[in-house]
Amino acid sequence: MGRNQRCKVFNVYFRLSLFHYSSVLIFDLFYAGVLRMGPKGIPLGFLTGSLIACGLTIQRNLGDLDTTLDRVLGRFAAKDVAAALLAALSVWGLRAWVVPPGTASQDFVYPCGICGAGSVVYFAVLAALRALPVTQLALLWPRGNGS
Repeated sequence: MGRNQRCKVFNVYFRLSLFHYSSVLIFDLFYAGVLRMGPKGIPLGFLTGSLIACGLTIQRNLGDLDTTLDRVLGRFAAKDVAAALLAALSVWGLRAWVVPPGTASQDFVYPCGICGAGSVVYFAVLAALRALPVTQLALLWPRGNGS
């Protein structure tokens, strides 16, 4: 890849990132401020801005999606979505079951515990669906030399 092409790819990526960031910010302000949804409007603004940026990316075929998307990537994406949905359900269930925080220290522990449990469920589902091979994960941890 030549210098001009790298510069062109960077410019496209930079403009798309700038568009994504600004659209998320605008929708955050719209949902939280104009519609008075409060903190619930922030993730909704992020979702709306992200969907618009993804739609623009697909419409303009910015990443040569017609050549890079294949059956294997589609299966992995479906497994990833399934894992994310099950993780979201587990976090929702834990939020209903675990008592909300009452002190300042619990304000930190509560989201860490809930999100940690969701992460464990996410990775467990990915491993169960064989989207994330556990044997390859074992290679990430160095083995001790026994001394």
